[in-house]
Amino acid sequence: MSKLTCPSCNHQAMSNWEKLLLAPIASHKCESCKLELTVPFIGIALCMLPTPILVFMIPWINAALVMGLIPVSVCLSLFLVVNSVPLIVAK
Repeated sequence: MSKLTCPSCNHQAMSNWEKLLLAPIASHKCESCKLELTVPFIGIALCMLPTPILVFMIPWINAALVMGLIPVSVCLSLFLVVNSVPLIVAK
């Protein structure tokens, strides 16, 4: 089952870009069944961890290296959000 699949109707609920705009307080309607879907807070928080960890490493690693790796970690975080965070029904 794809991470873009609606948990209710099992059809594709949204595009990758629409999922990136979701937050625990923002929902989006499934394209098929019109059910409000969102993402869990813990899933988003875990996927976004690489960037703050990298920023906090500046005192111990060359700052130029860390600044060069920040775009890579942001891309990794966005990839993880789309491909590993499940959709849940909004309450």
